[in-house]
Amino acid sequence: MRGILLLVAIATLAVVGIVWATGGIGLRRDLKEVTVVEPTVGTITEIVSTTGTVASRSAELSAKIPGRIVEVRVQEGDTVEPGMVLLRLDDRDLRSQLDQAMAALVVSRRQLEQARAAVEAARSNLARAEAAALAARAQYKQVLAGPRPEEVRAAEASVEASKARLEEAERQLQIQRKLLAEGAVGPAQVDAAKAQYDAAKAQYDAALSQLRLLQRGPRREEREVALAQVRQADAGVEAARHQLQQALAALRASEAQVAQASEAVQAARGRLQDALVTAPFRGVITRLLAEVGQVVTPGVPLLSIADLSEVWVNADIDEADLGKIRTGQRVEVTADAFPGRKFKGQITRLGRAVEIRPAARIARARIDLSGPTPLLPGMSVDVDIVVQSKEDALQIPLDALIESEGNTKVFVVSNGVVRARKIQIGLRGVDKVEVVEGLEPGELVVIGGLQNLRDGERVTIREER
Repeated sequence: MRGILLLVAIATLAVVGIVWATGGIGLRRDLKEVTVVEPTVGTITEIVSTTGTVASRSAELSAKIPGRIVEVRVQEGDTVEPGMVLLRLDDRDLRSQLDQAMAALVVSRRQLEQARAAVEAARSNLARAEAAALAARAQYKQVLAGPRPEEVRAAEASVEASKARLEEAERQLQIQRKLLAEGAVGPAQVDAAKAQYDAAKAQYDAALSQLRLLQRGPRREEREVALAQVRQADAGVEAARHQLQQALAALRASEAQVAQASEAVQAARGRLQDALVTAPFRGVITRLLAEVGQVVTPGVPLLSIADLSEVWVNADIDEADLGKIRTGQRVEVTADAFPGRKFKGQITRLGRAVEIRPAARIARARIDLSGPTPLLPGMSVDVDIVVQSKEDALQIPLDALIESEGNTKVFVVSNGVVRARKIQIGLRGVDKVEVVEGLEPGELVVIGGLQNLRDGERVTIREER
């Protein structure tokens, strides 16, 4: 009986030893538990993740001149249109200056019209003086040249005609005197005949005198008078020209005064406009720091305006990722303010310089969002840039990777034993990585329990619950 019990004890110990040596069921609780997955085949997308800030067209508005605010026409959140007056400074002195400038402009314009009229009058006077000078010179030339043959012939003909009229008047007078002596006519008829004779005698004497003057030629006195008339006419031309030059100078001065007065009006209007703070574009008032009665100085922000119809994201790209980033790449943007929502966009600009910061070197990228978005300027967002995608890729979770000294490996479980396997990876996604070489589909890759795991160690696989 004791022999039988001894044999049983020996057999039991042998079984325990075998179980111990082979990792049997009774001692599995002492083995390290690991979690494993099989590689999957599908599309993998490489993502560069970073952060960014929502931005939009915006501006801080301030007064252009010092003054006191007398009117504020908007509140925070109001939508404004381009050119809309947002606030106004006290402009009473500026309006008075504009009124004075406009009054001075009216006076200068009136003086300009008078100057133009004076120029026209001076030009007309010069034209008359020049015409008189031409006439005087022509008369002087005629005096020097003497009578023309046709003038002499005309004078001779006039003498002959007046002589014939005189002889006829004398004959009629003799006839009337004879009839008076015979008593056939009265003294009145004789007197009328005598008057006709005297008139004919005067015409004959005048025609004869004119003929003799023409035949004699111009006298010295006549030449001197004609020459004096020429000199007087020339002096009149010079005086008229001087008068025109003075009128033109006065016109230019008047034009300059009008231009100066117009500039003064424009400047006064500009100063009056500077008393207004207007919206530079359509947008929303995001901040209001002004109130009625406040005394302001130029450059101090009074309002902020942003165009919320188009927002974009300014993202910081680490210099290590710059070689992967280019314009046109698709982007997904998420924000803590809108959990579960993804906003699509693409990179439209990429900075051409690297900015040195205390803990990093980055380049700035602009991401234009597709369609309307509730994102507001200033919000911080997470940015995932789709670098590239690959279909039918063998991939495993990133948690499986062990990277050290430039090598990448994973642990693979086979028959309860883990083996370190060097692999070559390709695209790196958000939570998975492509395995280019070193793994086959269906193998079990450790993703949990990697801490202190050793090559060749026996393990037990944790069951997923």
